Parts: sequence; structure tokens; C-alpha cells
Amino acid sequence: MKEGAERMGLPSWNEICLLLAGGLAALALWSWLAGVTQVFTLAHRHVPTAPSTALLLLLTASAGFLLQRRPGPVTNRVTAAISFLVGGFGLFAALRPIFGWDSPLEIWLAGQPLNLGGIPVGQMAPVTGWVMVMLAAALVLRLPRFRPLPRLWRISQALAGLAALAAVVVLLCYYANLDWIRGRFGIPMAAWTALSILLLGLGLLARPATVQRWTEPARGYFLTSLLLALAVALLGALYLRNEQEEIRAEARELIKTVGDLKADQIAQWRRERFWDAKFFARAEFVARDARALINNPGEPAVKARLLEWLKLLKAEDRYSLVAVFDRNLAPIAAIPDLANEPLSSQRRELLTAALNTNQFFMADFHRARPGDRIHLDLLCPLREKADDPAFAVLMIQIDPQEYLYPFIQTWPTPSLTAETLLVRRDGDDVLFLNELRHRTNTALQLRIPLDPTSQLPAAMAALGKSGEFKGLDYRGEPVLAALRPVPDSPWRLVAKIDLAEIHAPLRQQAWLVLILTLGLAGLAGLAPRLAWQQQELAAERQRRLLAERVQHLMQGANDAILVMDEAGQIIEVNDRATEMYGRTHEELCRLSIRDLRASETLKDFDRQFSEVLAKGAIFFETLHRRRDGTDFAVEVSSRALTLAGERQVLSIIRDITQRKAHEAEIVRLNRLYATLSQVNQTVVHCATREELFQSICDIAIQFGKFRAAWIAWQEPEETAAKILAWRADLPDPPAALPVHAENCGLTAAILSSGRHLVNNHLASAEPSACQEAMRQWGIHSCAAFPLRLRGQVRGVLSLCATEPNFFNAEEVRLLEEVALDISYALDRFAAEEERRRAEAAVRESEERFRMLFENDLGGIAIHEIVADAQGRAVDYRFLAANPSFEKQTGLRVADILGRRVTEVIPGITDTNLIEIYGQVARTGQPATLDIYFAPLKRHFEINAFSMGSGRFATVFTDITERMEAEEARQRNAARFQSLAKILQYRPSTTQEFLDLALEEAIKLTRSKIGYIYFYHEDRKQFVLNTWSKDVMKECAIANPETCYELDKTGLWGEAVRQRQPLIINDFQAEHPLKKGYPEGHVRLRKYLTIPIFNGDQIVAVAAVANKERDYDAVDLEQLQLLMSGVWQAVERWKAVDALRARLEELQRWHEATLDREQRILELKRQVNELLAKAGQPIRYPSAAPDWPARLPRENAAPPAGDAGSSPPPTLAP
Repeated sequence: MKEGAERMGLPSWNEICLLLAGGLAALALWSWLAGVTQVFTLAHRHVPTAPSTALLLLLTASAGFLLQRRPGPVTNRVTAAISFLVGGFGLFAALRPIFGWDSPLEIWLAGQPLNLGGIPVGQMAPVTGWVMVMLAAALVLRLPRFRPLPRLWRISQALAGLAALAAVVVLLCYYANLDWIRGRFGIPMAAWTALSILLLGLGLLARPATVQRWTEPARGYFLTSLLLALAVALLGALYLRNEQEEIRAEARELIKTVGDLKADQIAQWRRERFWDAKFFARAEFVARDARALINNPGEPAVKARLLEWLKLLKAEDRYSLVAVFDRNLAPIAAIPDLANEPLSSQRRELLTAALNTNQFFMADFHRARPGDRIHLDLLCPLREKADDPAFAVLMIQIDPQEYLYPFIQTWPTPSLTAETLLVRRDGDDVLFLNELRHRTNTALQLRIPLDPTSQLPAAMAALGKSGEFKGLDYRGEPVLAALRPVPDSPWRLVAKIDLAEIHAPLRQQAWLVLILTLGLAGLAGLAPRLAWQQQELAAERQRRLLAERVQHLMQGANDAILVMDEAGQIIEVNDRATEMYGRTHEELCRLSIRDLRASETLKDFDRQFSEVLAKGAIFFETLHRRRDGTDFAVEVSSRALTLAGERQVLSIIRDITQRKAHEAEIVRLNRLYATLSQVNQTVVHCATREELFQSICDIAIQFGKFRAAWIAWQEPEETAAKILAWRADLPDPPAALPVHAENCGLTAAILSSGRHLVNNHLASAEPSACQEAMRQWGIHSCAAFPLRLRGQVRGVLSLCATEPNFFNAEEVRLLEEVALDISYALDRFAAEEERRRAEAAVRESEERFRMLFENDLGGIAIHEIVADAQGRAVDYRFLAANPSFEKQTGLRVADILGRRVTEVIPGITDTNLIEIYGQVARTGQPATLDIYFAPLKRHFEINAFSMGSGRFATVFTDITERMEAEEARQRNAARFQSLAKILQYRPSTTQEFLDLALEEAIKLTRSKIGYIYFYHEDRKQFVLNTWSKDVMKECAIANPETCYELDKTGLWGEAVRQRQPLIINDFQAEHPLKKGYPEGHVRLRKYLTIPIFNGDQIVAVAAVANKERDYDAVDLEQLQLLMSGVWQAVERWKAVDALRARLEELQRWHEATLDREQRILELKRQVNELLAKAGQPIRYPSAAPDWPARLPRENAAPPAGDAGSSPPPTLAP
């Protein structure tokens, strides 16, 4: 950390000057970015530093500082480029006014075309340009290539001093408030620029010092600090720019509002004055009294009346003078009195003009006599009629001091510099009409010549400009002004406020933001420095901690660690090395690494050690030797290091004895696994037992690395085993295997015991012919494993090796798996043989089945169940069908194979059938069923049985004719039963009879609903007789009709129109005769209707609907026969009803006749009683009480007057 500080070095006085100059330039550039250029002008009336000047000064100071602190080729090239850029732009700025060049770059950088007193703000001054040329030349001459030349170095110092001297002169002129520095071109050097140039010139006076270059970390942290500081400065500038835009917008809005308000109020004030004058001038009473007073000057009443009108117009202090003058310009009435006041020449001219022009007008601000108060005059001619010439003039004098001037001078908000001006153009001058806030005695006195390029707001207003502008007021102060014309007047209103007042809060805020920005930038610059220092401290602590860790690592490592010099002499070892080699630390440090190598590996030592020094690192395996002389395998990782300037070698040595043993075991196991893998593949690919046995022996030699392998096999009918396959890998292999299965003890023992046997020491075993032969081959280990067929030991796999103790437990386990795989293959061969025999039997059975399948008279089909995710049968698929299938079903076999039944027969809806088939396929229980297939219109007798694996077969016969005959018989029986039931029924009314007949018709046709309508052919009208009971439950028609005209009926009236029955089995389909039924009507699916005839006339219509199956001719015939019998019964019932009605009527007539005879007999009795009372004989003997005794004998004539033909006596009322 201390080294870093020394390399950085403390800045010299000239470096401090360069840093200050660059800082001032950066602040000026920052002020343009933030929009607060007036903050860094040293005085608010001074011109700010142009952004191009600030940028060039910053580049010059940076180049000088880099040349001072970090000389080098890159710095030299950068400095040269900056020098040429600064010098070129400075020369352009110096020559620009002479040639009239424009500078779009400076205009873009400045961003505002403001001129202060004719000075373009934001452009480099010509004098500044010449100074920048001198500074660029001084900077170029400081480059290393020019330092050996003393004359050029003195020229560089002279140019820098001259630039500093020019800056001093400019600062003195600003201090003395002299303007000669502006020169003929009008652009002065900014004071801030002069101060920056002074510091820059001083910084370039000293000769560059030779210092050490910055280190990479120092440079990185410096750049980081610079970037952080720039970021903070940029954020501060953007924030301040946003704030100043808001403040300026508020000020602009205020000045605009004030200007509009003042202009409108002054215009309103003028209009009110004209309204007052015109009202009184045009008033008849004023003109009448004025004429009367002119005609009779001595009439006091008339004058008093006119003075009252004038007093009313003056209204206390509204006007300073109100007077009426006659055509001789003599005042006839005035308030105040003008009798003793002489008439001024200016007033005479105004009165004369009013009389001559006969027009109203206002005389602008003027004085009647020098020294008088400023006033305005309203001249109003008085006329008796509108077209008459004026006979007098009403003059109203207005004192602006009373209202207008105070109103103009007021400002709506507290302000130190804001004011409102009223001006007008007077020839080639702008004339100020009111008193000013910052200067006295200016009304009608202050005149300023007009200049189209003038920045004076009053002059711009007088020239006709309107709006908001920045400029210099009559004091030369920068202001923001709102220019407004006063309507209907020559006046122009100027509302202005000093920019200094607008910028005052902005200046304070700018300084505050600048201080915060500098503070944050300083912190941002200091933070990386502190971070660097902390990093250095942390690095030092890390190095110490790392050294301690290395020490602990060496002592606690499980590997030996040796440090040697480049000659191989051991310098340092860890504790593990002493344990590994059996030597002490001191003993090892006296040895060379060569002394630790096994003698057989010394031939590679020199090469390996040289390779470490050359390549820097090497990794190898070798043998090392302990103190007791035993060798052990090691793994060495060596790396060349440079420690304290010396070349050393660090070796990490690991004892890999156990790993080598594990690697050998892995090689052995890999060999066995390879053998097992090859055996598995062979088991799959071999087709015969002999091929399999020979392949196993070959694999054992090739992949298992065994010396000999053979397989012995014993057939069931044989008493001894024979060797079927063998292979040997010996130095002198025999032509034939000298081992026989019958004299091999291992083979016989395994065939009898069924367990594997292992002999890892053949030399110690009891001698036998087999073992003697194997010893002659050099075999010392042998293992034999049983081979089984269907669980019985039938063979032996024998494997031999030349090494003793070759077969360990893991190897035996893997070889047992090999024997099991061979046994599996043998079982597979046996199963394959059985499968071939079974397939032959199946083919024979299939041939017999095919002949039966193709020649059977019944339909046969094989199906496969289609189940859903829950395993329920939802469909079945056709797999095969015999030729009779086509005859029975009418479906082509080629069209149905592989398809589902719901695809082949789309109209099938009997899910119960699919469930039955699914149960047959699942349980294996056969099923027999009779079923009707509506889409095929056929009845089948089906026998279904399972074929396993979700399949089933069906054997079926078409029983449609038998079922139709049975169904016809049942229908006829049902019709006869219904007709008998109907005819035996004794209803009380015909309606009740027809209701029963309709219900029986619905049952007979297996329908759901029906109706009977009476039909009158004479009226062509239907009349509802009866609906079935179920219809009324489903019908939701609001007001159902019971009477229909034939021509208004739809499809259901066709039975009458066509005079024949009608069957529709798809009522929902489109039909040209359908007219639709009303909302709420019962939904019809199938429909059958018939006309009912009585002779040749249709007397009724019957219909049934919504049968499950389609209506057919049988349904039609049944309904016609039933309804025919029913209607005959109805006719009989009608005849019976008519006869019954006739009998009842005759009975009523009979009863009525009996009652008449009794009344006649009673009358006769009454007549007899009257005659008896009168003493006369009775007239009607038959009515006498004893009339039976008086009856005449048989054949006797009746008494006179008692004949039936004799009329009864007439009774008087």
C-alpha cells in the first residue's frame, strides 16, 4: 500500500494549477448541462463561459496533467491530437467574425440563441480563440520530442506566460468594469474563462517532471473514481436542469399572465372612458342644455342644469377636468371653472380638430404647457342630431397619476425588479409613457432610438413584436419580458422581470446542488481509493493466512510433500514423508530425490527431472524404496517454482499400492463382466445347443482369459457324460482334449451333487488321470459349474487357469451367473422345440377350423373388445368373419375388418350387448342371446364365447323371418284382444269409448302418444276428439286449439288431403309439407297417421307417435284394422244412442198423453157435479162415481152424448 502511494506521488504546484483549471472548465461545462450558466460568471451581468471553450480548456488541462504524470507514447499521441484540436478550433473562433462564418457546433452545444447586449451567449470570443491557439502551441512544445531543444522549450513557456498575462488583463478589466475588452467584434472573454486560462497558463510554465508510471491497480482505481464522479455530476446536472426548467416555466407563465392581464385591463379602462364620453355627448338633455346655454349665455338656470350634468360625469375625482366649449372655443361650462384660465395652443388645436372632424377621439399623453402634469383628453362633439355639425365640444381631461400610472406600476406578486411599462412609437424612437420603477422623471422624457436588432424589450414592442422575449432593459440588465399591444390604441405594454431575480433561487439551488455534487463526487472518488487500500490490507492478511494454511497443509497432508532445489537435493519434507519412507526429517534432507527411487526406475529419473524444469509441471507413476529396502508404487505430481528468486521443485508423492491392487481387481472383474456380457449376447443369438456350447468355450478363452474351457453333457438315456465342446489357449495346444468326462472327478461330482466345485491348488489334490493331464498343461486352478435343463443337472462347464488361487468368491459368483445364462438358453431351446411342435399342431387345428369357418351355414365372426381407461367394454372391433357373415348381415367382410362396430353400424344403441360381450371376453363364460339390430333391421340368435386376450367369437343365425312371423302373430293376437276388450267395454259415452280405443291403439303399435280428430268434409274442418293421457303431461302450449281448418294444417293433414295413411320415421328431418308446431308442443320423432272412412267419406283421423322402432306396414295394418272395428262400434253406439233417444222421446210423449186424459176426466166430473147441483142429469156417465156399474153391456151402444167424438163442453171463463 505504501509502495502504491509512493508510485502515485504527491502533485506539484503546476499540477495543482492544471487540476484547478480543469475543474473550473468542468464546472462551466456542468453549468451548461444543468442549465445554470449564470452561476459561474463571477457576476450576474457577465457573459458565461461558452461550452466549446469549457470543453477545450478541460481537454487542454487533462492533456497537460497526463503529460506531467504519465508520460508515454499513448499520452504523447493523445496530447498531440488534443493540441491540434484546440489550436484549430481557437483559430476558427478568432477568424470567424472577420469572415462572417457560422458555428453550428457551438450553436448546438449552447442550445439557446440568446444575445446579451449584442453579445452572442455560448460562442467562443475571438480573443479567447487567440489565447487557445497560444495554449495549444505551448502544449505541443512540451512533448518529449521537443524537450531537448531549449529554444522551443522557452517559446512554450513564453506562450503559456502570454496566455496567463492576457487572462490577467481580462480579469482586471472586469474588476474595473471596463468594456474596451469587447473590441469591435462585441464578444468578450468570460471572466470564468479568464480565470481558467490564468491557471492553465501557470500550470504549463513548469517543465514536466519525470515521475514513475502508475501501477495498473492505481490506474484502475483512478478510472473508477473518475467514472463515479462523472456519473454523480451528470445526475446532479440533470436534476438541476429539470428544476431550473420548472422555475423558468413558472416565471414565463407569470410574466405571460401579467402581460395579458395588464393589456386587457388597460384596454377595458380605455373603453370605459369612451363609453362615459359618448354617453354624455350623445345624451339629448346635455345637447339641449348646452344649446340653450349658448343661445342664452346669461340664463343661470340653464347653466346650473348643465353643470349638474358635468358634475355627474366628473364623479368626484374620476376626471380632472370636464368642460363644454362652443364653436368659438369659449368655455360655456366647466368643472373646475376655466373663466380665468387662458386657452393653451395645444388645447385650441384639439378643440378645433374635434369641431372640424365631428369625431370622438382621445388625445394621447401630453402636457398642456411645459412643467404641467401629464394628462389625456377625450374630445366629444355635441350635436343636436346625428348628421348635424357639432355646435360644441365636450372635453374630458384624464389625469393618469390618479389611476392609470398606479395600476401600471403594480405587480401581482412581491418582486424586487418586476415592472410594467407603457410605450409607443414616436417617429424613430420608442417613447416611455409612464414613470419607471428603477429610474425617475422618465414619462414622456425617456426616448431610445429604434433598432431592428435591439434587445431592448420596449423597442421590440414598439416595432410590433408580441410574445415573451429575453433581452436587456433600459438599464442594460438581462430581463424576461412579455410584449403585448393594447387593443384600439397606439400603446404597447411591456411586463418584465430581471433574469437575476428569476435566477436568484436557481443560483442558490445550483450552489447547493453543486456542493452536494462535489461532495458526492469526492466521496465517489475517495471510495475506490479506500477500497484499494482495504484490498491491499486484505491481500496482505490473505498472504499471511495463506502461508499459515500452506504450513498446516504440508504437515497435515496425507501425501508426502518434498521441496527440492534444481539439482534434486531435498530441502524440506512434511511429516507424512517421514512415515512413508521410514526416515527422519534430517535424514531425508541429507538425501537427493534420486536416492528414494527404486533401482529399476533410475534410468528414467534424469529425463523426468529435466522435464519438470523445462515444462514447469509433470505427472507420472514410478517405484520408490523405503529404508527397509521394500519398493512401493507411487504417483508423483511435480511442479517447478521460483521462490525468493531461486528455482525449486515441489513434488507431491502418493502411495498407490492399494490402488494398484484395486486396479488389478477391477481388470479381473471387467474381464469377467465382459465374459458375462458376451455370454448373454451369445445366448440370444445362438440357435442350437452345439453352437451355443462352442461359442461359450470360445468366449471363455477370448474374453475370460482362461487357459482351457470345455462343456460335458449327459443325455437322459446315457449313463455317462460326453464332452461336446472345448477350447484351449496353451503354448502347445493339443489336437484333441486329453480329458474325458468319464474319468474327470469334478464332472461326476457335479452331476451327482448339482453344486459348483472349485480347486485353486491342483498340485495338492489327489492324483487322477484328469488332474495329471491338466498339470501337464500347467494348469493350477480349476472350477466347474452345473448346467441345468428344466431344473435337472445335465451338463458341466469347466474352466481352467494357470495361476493358483485364481478363482475368488466374486469371480465364482459371476461364473455362476454365466452357468445360469447357459441353463436359461438350454431351457429356451427346449421351449422353442416344444413351441415348434405346438405350432404345427395349431396349424393343423387352424386348417380344420378354417374349413369349418368358411363352410359353416351360420355366420361366424371374431372380435376384439375395446375398453376405456377404467377397463369397461365400450366397443368391439371386427377381426375376422366367414362368407356366411355377409349373407346373414348384408355387410361386406372386406369393409368391416379392423373397424369398430359403432363405425360399421353407426345406429347401434344397445350398450347392454357390448357389456355382455365384454363379460364373455373377460370371464370366459359363454352367452346365448336373441337380439334385434335396428340399423340392419334383422333379428339374430347369437352364441358368444371367449377366445382369450380380450377376444371373443360369435356364431349367429338370422331369425328375422321367424321373429317377424311370431311378432305378426302376437300383434294379431294383441289386436284381437284389444278389439275384444273395446267391444266388450260398456262405456257411458262415445267419448269414453274412443279414449279406450286410442289407448289400446297406442299399446298395440308400441307407441308413446296418439290422438283422434273428427273430420267434417263439408266444412273441411278438424275437431279434436281425444288426446292420449301422456300427451297432456308433456304439452306446454299456452292455449291449445281444438278446431283446425284443413288448409291451415301441415304434415299431419296430409292423410286427409291424400286420403291415404302416412308414415314418417324421422319427423325432425326437413320436409316440404311441414309447417312446424307451436312452442311447447310435444316433440315428435316417429309418426303414423291414417284416415278413417265411413263409406266414401273421411269421418276421423287417428295418429300414433314416438315408437322406439320405425313404423312399418304391420303397424299401419294393425292400426287400420283396429280403427275400422272401433269406428263400426262407434257407429253402432251412435245408432244405439239415437234409438235410446227416440224411445225416451216416445216415453215422454206417452206420459204427456196420459196426463191429458186424466185432466179431461176431471173436467167431466166437474161438469157432472155442476149439472147435479143444477138438478139436471149428468152429461158424462163415464165420469160418474158409479160409472162402472152403469157400463152398458157388451156391444151396447154408448149413451147419447158420451161418444168419443163429441166435443167437450166449453167452460166459460
